Amino acid sequence: MARFLQRINFPQTIAEVTLIVFGIIAAFAVQAWWEEKKDRDTELTYLINLQQDFTANRENFAESLDSISIVMENINTIFTILADCNADGLPDTFSATLGRAYFVYTTTTVTGTYDDMVNSGNLRLLENESLRNSLAQFITVVEQLRYAEQSQDEGFRTIQSPFNNRHFVTTDFGWFEEDADVDLELTKFVGSEPGSPFSVNVDAARSQEFWNTLYSWKSSYAVLIQQVIIARNLCDEILASLQTEIDTHARG
Repeated sequence: MARFLQRINFPQTIAEVTLIVFGIIAAFAVQAWWEEKKDRDTELTYLINLQQDFTANRENFAESLDSISIVMENINTIFTILADCNADGLPDTFSATLGRAYFVYTTTTVTGTYDDMVNSGNLRLLENESLRNSLAQFITVVEQLRYAEQSQDEGFRTIQSPFNNRHFVTTDFGWFEEDADVDLELTKFVGSEPGSPFSVNVDAARSQEFWNTLYSWKSSYAVLIQQVIIARNLCDEILASLQTEIDTHARG
């Protein structure tokens, strides 16, 4: 045993072991660096894709608000007509204006990138905790928006539509005349709007029941507008955060 120990070159052995240990440590360090680089590259890809999604969302919210504002203008026009107590009948534009007041809009939202991050477990790659929280909050806001849209749709089917069917001529609403290109293609399949032998029930139009019915419709749109504005504002905040994160990556 003593001879064996004497044959060992301890300085050389220690050097070799040290070299091996440092090699292993270096290999782990390189591997960790490489994994971190891949994560940061993947994070940047997600940030860019999120930016594209939320840019589309921002445009969709702006389009919805523009469309809803047109609906509200037509609702207010109907109220102005109904408030004129000196008028005997209704203007010829009443039915078409009422038709434009009853358009129902659903805002398209894009959440594909966020959904993919959640489902794949890659949401952890976003280092900005505030951004992660804002994205989760956006999903909640979208759910609230969907609930407002569903409530409005239910109100249309259960309150607005039954009253309209009893007292007005819905073929005079002009729902197929808003887009000339769509109208021409649609006419090939369903034909033009049929001429109606019926007329608007003026007494029903000027009744308190219709006034309250229309006001409930306006109120449902007010709730919807509020939700769209909340979603749009949050979308702006998220876009600003995304741009900051992307710029940080660009600076290395």
